[in-house]
Amino acid sequence: TTLAFSVEPHTLLRQQMEWINGLRNNIENFTIRNIVNKKNQLEVNSIPIKHIAQGRIKIAKQSLDPIVQHISSHANHRISVKRQMLDLMDKTIESKDPKVWIQRGYARISSNGKFVSSIEQIDQTQDLTIEMKDGKITTTIKAIEPHGKSK
Repeated sequence: TTLAFSVEPHTLLRQQMEWINGLRNNIENFTIRNIVNKKNQLEVNSIPIKHIAQGRIKIAKQSLDPIVQHISSHANHRISVKRQMLDLMDKTIESKDPKVWIQRGYARISSNGKFVSSIEQIDQTQDLTIEMKDGKITTTIKAIEPHGKSK
């Protein structure tokens, strides 16, 4: 005995495939719509959060501005004070430069390549060099007289 089908198997299989494809399309469309809706909800919900965050950042910045101003002002003042101190040190160092003193009319005396400031440093047999603002003089010693004594 043979069973008789009212519908051909191929037709039945084709109908089932169409039904499955329809379900798949419905699921895909539903999923896409659901994702788009959730994305839109997320964007809408993030707007107040962004505004709150921007407000807090603005408040924090406003509270930091005076502190930054104070630090900047204090740093500038300290730099100015230190610059004045450096200028004063430069002038002090410059004022102790023998070349400055020579320009003012003083002389620098050396014997045997060494600068001397006392008669005790001089060997009477050596020549003396006297440096002045416009040149040097080399001379011989005729006499050495300490203060308070005469020859």
